Amino acid sequence: MKRLFILLSGLLLLLSCKTDGMLTKRNEKTQTYLVGKIYDGDNSSCSRVKVSLYKESDDEPLFTETSDVTGSVYFPPVDFGEYVIKAEKTGYLDISFHLTLELPEQSLYLNMLNEDQLIDRAVGAMESENYPLVRDYLDDLESISGSNPYGLYIKSILAWKSGDSGTALSLLDALIKEGEDDFYILKLKDRIVGEQAEVE
Repeated sequence: MKRLFILLSGLLLLLSCKTDGMLTKRNEKTQTYLVGKIYDGDNSSCSRVKVSLYKESDDEPLFTETSDVTGSVYFPPVDFGEYVIKAEKTGYLDISFHLTLELPEQSLYLNMLNEDQLIDRAVGAMESENYPLVRDYLDDLESISGSNPYGLYIKSILAWKSGDSGTALSLLDALIKEGEDDFYILKLKDRIVGEQAEVE
């Protein structure tokens, strides 16, 4: 009798192991928990950013979440696959990119630039004479705020350094007309006008 009990116990243990194995196989993870962390251009946490997750083929977001005071954003679990992330906040450059979700947990780190940070980067690129990069930053700035006075001033310097004094003067005149008669704007205009007079 004791032998029969041991034999039955062993058989039950063996069956439970097999069943557990089958359940594990059936319950293999096919969803991702996506967590995001959002910083600005100075690596400070960026709160109140609206982050939307789209299926790659869809126009409507599956979820839209907002980053908290620590810059963190959490999404409900989603199936593995191809997605698009879009992040936006007033005064910041929008971000949009493709993302493959294929792990049970994935982290996302985003850097968003605001107007001041784009201006700083444009000035840095101007100082290193990387004019194509200056144009890129100015285009990004324009997409956020339209005609930003600082952006127009940098644009006038870029035009002047590129040999297009006419465009530089037009931009400076537009700034002066809008009441932006800063010393540096007037000084640059005088310099360009002086250079033109020398050529003539």
